[in-house]
Parts: sequence; structure tokens; C-alpha cells
Amino acid sequence: MKKLYLLLLIVISVSSTGFCQFTAIDTTMVSSEVLLKAQVKKMTRELELTKDQQKEIYKFLKTKTAKRSSFNLSDNPTDLLQLLTFQQKATFLRLLDIDKKASGVKETQNLLKSGTQMLSSGTMVTLDDAVHIKDSRIVKNTHPNGSYSEDTNYSYFERFCLQAWTYSGSPMYKRTVMKFILDEIPVGSQIISANLFLYSDPTITSPSSSDGNSQLSGSNAFYIEQITEPWNDLTVTWNNQPASTTDNRILFPASTSPTENIQIDMTGIVQTWVNSPDINHGIKMFLQTEVKYRARNYGSMEHENTSIRPKLVIEYSNPESTIEYFYDNAGNRTNRQVVVINNPLKSASKNEEIANSQPEPVKSLWNDIEINIFPNPTAGDVNISFDGFSDIKDIQYSIFNAMGKMVAKGQINSLDSDKLPFSNLPRGVYILILKSNDDSKQWKIIKQ
Repeated sequence: MKKLYLLLLIVISVSSTGFCQFTAIDTTMVSSEVLLKAQVKKMTRELELTKDQQKEIYKFLKTKTAKRSSFNLSDNPTDLLQLLTFQQKATFLRLLDIDKKASGVKETQNLLKSGTQMLSSGTMVTLDDAVHIKDSRIVKNTHPNGSYSEDTNYSYFERFCLQAWTYSGSPMYKRTVMKFILDEIPVGSQIISANLFLYSDPTITSPSSSDGNSQLSGSNAFYIEQITEPWNDLTVTWNNQPASTTDNRILFPASTSPTENIQIDMTGIVQTWVNSPDINHGIKMFLQTEVKYRARNYGSMEHENTSIRPKLVIEYSNPESTIEYFYDNAGNRTNRQVVVINNPLKSASKNEEIANSQPEPVKSLWNDIEINIFPNPTAGDVNISFDGFSDIKDIQYSIFNAMGKMVAKGQINSLDSDKLPFSNLPRGVYILILKSNDDSKQWKIIKQ
């Protein structure tokens, strides 16, 4: 009979956000041989291990589990990392989700021997105060003697409305504008999720009427559109309401209850704002069909009950958390810096001198060349041109994403002007590496 162990097995799972992570599972009365093989199989699929690597990693894990009853790969993966290539290391470190909850530095500088490693560290931010959220209802009243005016600001109301109703028999329409101050999220961060929570007012007496979520004449589904110009929540009115775009707009379905609370997925919109803060002017919400009688009502930032005010909850990973090596003009490695930022208000870094990686200094071939890369950030392809070209020939390019995976490679075809393929890449931060004659240079590119 095979000997049985209590083993802590690390398996790879995919979370609801689409990110992979290692999860610890306690297993009892199962053969250690079976568990080890399962673990190596999981790693093989995720890291694309070669057969030789599979054998070496199996031997490594078997040695570790023989010394103690349980072993967690995240305890000390240094030895294991020596069995992986640079790109596999990048993936492995991402899967381990290094130090996701801490706000200080994790001693990872010894885990990699070369290059730049982008670490993803998920951080949750909740925006639910008047500093970070501004809102106002805007009203169009067609009644000549109505109490509502299209030139009046209504930011003081405790509820905001999306409404098509009547006032003394005349049509009246209400929309809502809202904006979010995202100064706590670093530019270029990867937005894992962003959800806007809106809450019905439990104090309303007629939730099926214009004060609640009403569908007397049809669906009360509504649009969320990005506003394209600045506005002020204290002066905005129907007549001066800011313009919005139908690009990437969201259609939220009709209500299922007169008093329901809702959650709106804003991930794509928030990612756009984080990539390009200058275009963050908030959102406009209005009924898909502005025909009486239908309405949506939720607590505004002015409501005395703070628990039903709007709330935007964002989870992001900071692409600026890096392990980076620095080189002098001759291409000699001089310093390395480890920076891990899990909270924009808390960061830690470590900078240390290291020995030259080359015994004799050599003149870099890139020293006398001016390389123009634009636009950056970019929404499409990137242009590249060279001035002062001398001895460099056969320039190869490689593009890596924030996880360290190569997503594109090729050769520069024209030294006067050429394009690099970024248009089909998803939004995020990338590392561009140019190489010629065994000499290389790299840049950070932000894709919007």
C-alpha cells in the first residue's frame, strides 16, 4: 500500500475577474504521488513547461514534500524559479499573486536574474463621498407655469431621477449626470472591476409611481453614456447639460421591482478614464425610451441616509509595481530597484548597487541615435523613426504585456518611419524592446 500524506496542494483556478491564481486546498488520504503529478500537470498547462522542466519540477516538489507534511509554493519559490525561463517566471509570479494584501515590499528582487518584471497587485477602492462623486438631476418641463425650470440647477435633491412623466398634463423629463474623481488610482492601472451601486429610497410612499421604478407605459431600461465635456454639478441644467457619446454606452435593463437596488458594470468606462484622465467627465443617465409614463429613482449624494448614496467600487492592479534594472550609457548594469505599490498612498522601494554585468565597458550602439516613438499613450499603432543611424542594422522589436508575456515581435522595415502593431492589443501597459547587434533598448508604452 502506498504511503499516505496530508499534503497542501496548490492548484490553479480562474477567478470571476479572469485572473488566474494559486489556491491552497487541504487534501487527506490521497497519494502524494497523485497530488504531485496533478500539481505538475496544472503548472505545465499554465506555464507551458517542457518535458525536461516537468521532470525537474516534479523532483523539486517531491524533495520538498518529503521534508515536511505540507509545502506551499509561495513560501519560498526561489529555487523553483531557477528551473523556469524569464517569461515562465513572470507568469508564475503572477499566478502566485505575490503579497497582494500587504502594502510594503516583498523581497522578490532575488527571484529574477534579468529584465523587468511587472507585478499585478489588486487594490480595492470605494468612492462614496461628496469629494469623489458629484451628481445632479436635470429637468425639462413643458408646462408654461410649471415649478420646474430648464434653466434651474437641481443638485440639492435627495433622489436623482430618470423619468418621463407629466406635470399638470404636460410632458416632463428628468435625467441625471454624475462624475467620479479617480485621483486615488494611478494612471495606466489595469481595472479588474468597477461597479456602480445605486440604491432605492426606502422612505418613498408610492414606489410604483413616479417616485420609484415605474413601467406604467413600458420598459424603464436606461442608457449610461460617457460625457465628453466639462460641467459643474452646482450649475448644470437641462439647457446647458453636457454632451455625451454613444461610444461604449451601456444599456441597463428594465427594473424587476419598484424598490430594487442595482449594480452597473462600469469596468470598460473606468479603464478608459484611468488610461486618459483628461477625458473623464463622468456619465449621463437617461431612459432608453423617454415616453410617459416610466421612471427610475435612486438615492443621490445629497440624501441624508448615507447608506443609499451612490457608490463606485473599483479593483485595480498597479502596472507601476516593478522590479527594474538600470544601465549606464555603455550598457553596464549599475542598479536595480524593487518598487511594489499596493496602495497609491503607500509604497515601498529598494535601490541597491550591483556589480557590472560586463567586465569591460563597451560603447552602446544606441548612444548616438535619436529614436522617436509616438504617440504614447496610443489608441492605435505606434510610429517609430530613427535619426543619427550609424552601425545598427537588422533591428528587431518585441512587445511584452504587463504579465511579461510576449504579444508581438518583428523587424523594423524602414529606418525613416515604421509602425509597431499596437492597434489590436487590449488596453494596458506594455514594454517595447528594440534589439540589434546583441544590443537592446526598451520603452514603456501605454495602450488606451
